Amino acid sequence: MSGPILVTGSHRSGTTWVGRMLCRSGEAGYIHEPLCPNRSPGWLTDGVPRWFIYIATENEGPFVAPMQRVFDLRYPFAASLLAVRHPKQLARQLPEIARSAVYRIRRLRPLLKDPFALFSTEWLADRFGARPIVMIRKPVAFVSSIKKLNWGFDYEREWMGQPLLMRDHLESHRSSFEGYQGEVDLVGEGIVMWNTMYDFVNRLRERRPEFIYLRYEDLAADPIAGYRELYSALDLTWDTRVRDRIAGYSDSANPKDVSPRRRRAIKRDSTAAADTWRSRLTPAEAARVETETAEVAGAFYPEG
Repeated sequence: MSGPILVTGSHRSGTTWVGRMLCRSGEAGYIHEPLCPNRSPGWLTDGVPRWFIYIATENEGPFVAPMQRVFDLRYPFAASLLAVRHPKQLARQLPEIARSAVYRIRRLRPLLKDPFALFSTEWLADRFGARPIVMIRKPVAFVSSIKKLNWGFDYEREWMGQPLLMRDHLESHRSSFEGYQGEVDLVGEGIVMWNTMYDFVNRLRERRPEFIYLRYEDLAADPIAGYRELYSALDLTWDTRVRDRIAGYSDSANPKDVSPRRRRAIKRDSTAAADTWRSRLTPAEAARVETETAEVAGAFYPEG
């Protein structure tokens, strides 16, 4: 077993695709979103109190032991099963329990796929030696996905309700959060979320240039070359079997888009999927997104 891998970035940025594809060689064990509040009970039996929880040395106390279990591939099956209150929770946990046992027996590298760990990336890297891959996605694509899935966000509770997060990283965005309290404007909310998360990523890139930062569009345009480089950077085995498996998940014969109910499906026409936003946003909405994200987006997409 080598060091763990963390695949993060904004949600809807290709983290599931990347996480799954990095497991194609059979050397890494995929762990799905342990810091997601909706996945409790689970790897963290006491749950996570906020979306996009910010963990740092100042508040790490309740999280050190649970996250150590995650990286040790020791699923807390007894405590989690005792906390089950609904059949759906049990249906989700049983496969996770089985997979964690297999991962541990085979001594696989833990691979955490978790966009909700974005603000905790540095803590996970420093405390547990995780190797982060931070995914970047064009703002029009991100916002179009938020609109399609009808995903609103409670800024007051989830981000403003984390004083350390606001103090250390998000205070400059406070006025934009307050502007959307109680208002239904999915395009506007998506713009605020993208600007906030990728302003954070841009500053993270300055502080921690050793992390891997990857634009979804570049990977989607040439997945074979892109994943070959990733495998090499992460000391994973690349061979023809892995290449063929990845090709099968990104082939032009695959669908370019899926229904909201199948949002986690990863078999796509990767090149076409990068442009699905064009059918989801009106020209006026796309222009608004491009205008209102231009300052932050220029750091990642200088070509426009």
